[in-house]
Amino acid sequence: MADSDKNSNQRNQSVCPFCGSKARIRSSSRITALYAEGVVECSNIIECGWRGWFATEILSSITPSLRPSTVSLPLSPYAIKRQEKAKQLTKNPFDPNRDQMPLFESH
Repeated sequence: MADSDKNSNQRNQSVCPFCGSKARIRSSSRITALYAEGVVECSNIIECGWRGWFATEILSSITPSLRPSTVSLPLSPYAIKRQEKAKQLTKNPFDPNRDQMPLFESH
């Protein structure tokens, strides 16, 4: 497995703050539609043995859901920026760039 593959997989995993080994969620409970908490433990039980309490919260939407819901989330700054850029796009039917979103951000 390439180093880049290892790094991309580690992004989605919890890591023990003490020894750097993988940490796994032992139990969790959803408190609200946007918030959950539970127990996480280090997989290096013999040499480390750490356990802790975690919380996770959904803060904003990058792409709003198409399904109606009672959940209310603000748009992320990224989504707001994209929305503003979309409003600025030309509607000229002869413009070859009509309705095109830029692929890369310009700084």
